[in-house]
Amino acid sequence: IVSAMAASDPKHALVQSHLASFLDNRARIAGAQGNAKVALESYRAALEVRERLVALDPTSTDYLEDLAGSHVSLGEHWRRHGNGATAIAEFRLAQGLFERLVAQAPGNITWAVLLATAHSDLGSTMIDYSQLDTALVELRLGIALAKKVHAIEPTNYRVSFLIANSYLNLGDAPTYKDDSLGALTEYEAALAMAKPLGANDPSNWRMKKMLAIIRTSLAAGYVQKPDLAQAE
Repeated sequence: IVSAMAASDPKHALVQSHLASFLDNRARIAGAQGNAKVALESYRAALEVRERLVALDPTSTDYLEDLAGSHVSLGEHWRRHGNGATAIAEFRLAQGLFERLVAQAPGNITWAVLLATAHSDLGSTMIDYSQLDTALVELRLGIALAKKVHAIEPTNYRVSFLIANSYLNLGDAPTYKDDSLGALTEYEAALAMAKPLGANDPSNWRMKKMLAIIRTSLAAGYVQKPDLAQAE
């Protein structure tokens, strides 16, 4: 029904927005069911709808944010399916849109977090595909942005998790393979951010997993630097 309505009135913004959301949901369901072909087709179709909406009203920040979200979804899809170059390209497009939004409203917390997340997505994907120097730059940019938000909203779970995860990725970066001290510094920063989150929500399985990974990484590092070992 939504598709038919959208086809009959391609300039009806509300109907087109509903169509894009419908396509996004179909893509997620298809992806969860292992149907990568339908997921990709649906993500691309949602992107096309949102590109048309931005063309109809380039000043709409809602349309820009939704378009950026489509690029993020495509980036995540391609990353899951092993196409690092395309994933990075999609994350770059999303990052550019989030930068436009933040430039328009520097005090908008939501957009600042989305931009920080885009840097983090780029950095972690680049590590997977050995673009290490650029990856570290992206991760640190993401941390810097997220820390600005954290200073304003210290109890923001999403921001704290993002910072902890970015430090963890920095510690895991292959550039630290021969620099155990450098890796330990990043892991300790990750732990410092993650521990309060775990204490505040001890049943959160996501935090439990992150804390376990950080502590395992620290333990391995302390084997190489026993003089720095701490009780955790």
